[in-house]
Amino acid sequence: MFPLARLARPVALRAVPLVRPSCFYTTAASADSITDTVTKEFIQQAKKGNRSKKTPSSEFIVIDGLPATTTVEDIRKLAREAISQGDSCIREVIFCRQNDFKFFGRCVVQMDNSTHAGKLAEYGHMRLVGGSHIKMKLAGQESSDSKAFINRLRRPELTSVADASSAAGRSVLVTGLPPKTSADQVLGILRSKNLYPADGTSQSVVPLRARQQAAVAKYLVKFESESEAWRCVRAFHNTNFNLKTSNTDYRLDVSVVY
Repeated sequence: MFPLARLARPVALRAVPLVRPSCFYTTAASADSITDTVTKEFIQQAKKGNRSKKTPSSEFIVIDGLPATTTVEDIRKLAREAISQGDSCIREVIFCRQNDFKFFGRCVVQMDNSTHAGKLAEYGHMRLVGGSHIKMKLAGQESSDSKAFINRLRRPELTSVADASSAAGRSVLVTGLPPKTSADQVLGILRSKNLYPADGTSQSVVPLRARQQAAVAKYLVKFESESEAWRCVRAFHNTNFNLKTSNTDYRLDVSVVY
């Protein structure tokens, strides 16, 4: 056993220096100073981020997801709803087509300036057109040269015989005729319904490239006005053309080309 006196012997304690924890807010003045510094740094970082992510600026809008029945009036209606100046801000609407001239749901709209283009793109994105949700966005750097960009989009088949203006909106796409049908024969079929293409000649009846091994022919017919184009659609769409040599019926598909 140990003596009681040894157990009660006091133990010497070493003095440990007190370390003050670092703190941002030590006084009101230093707190304000640090707050100002942090705020300035945050603003500078935000400005750098804005400079690195510039908002796209273009007078062209790319619209995707349009149904096959879309017309220019559908696009103009959206512009009237989105912009106070209405559809007068639209310079041109071009419906994009595949090599066989089939519309695949995309069109490009040229506005009078990038501000109006941005307003229409913001308003029209994910709107319903003909039962389909459409997508709108501003064109990228490829549209910086507006003249070259728009010329790449225009189809040469829609050039008018009389002048360089586009025949879009007053032309029809006729599909379903027998594969060896000539332009003069198409002209005769139209005349049977008192329909006459622009200039009254077969030069306004343009044969289009069909898919390989296609069983029918495809023609683009240009008229003087949009009303004449729609008259042609009402006269021939979903009707049968009978080829007398083989007594075969061909179902015609006729639509206005925009």
